[in-house]
Amino acid sequence: MDARAWAVFAAEATLGLPLVRRRVTEIGEAVKTRADGVANALMQPGLDGHVLSRMAEMAVNRAVRCVFTIRH
Repeated sequence: MDARAWAVFAAEATLGLPLVRRRVTEIGEAVKTRADGVANALMQPGLDGHVLSRMAEMAVNRAVRCVFTIRH
């Protein structure tokens, strides 16, 4: 999504764009902060740790993109 798409989303959801910007930024920052810890907490025998780490990395990358696009 780009900044225009976020504005359309906010309008269609009948939410103010400043609220959407703030929440997307808050959630994105939370994902960046917690993704590795969640992946580590899910580690169990039989699960591939590399895959869990890769999924955490993907979540962080997507969060970073969302935060970037909502600000630009």
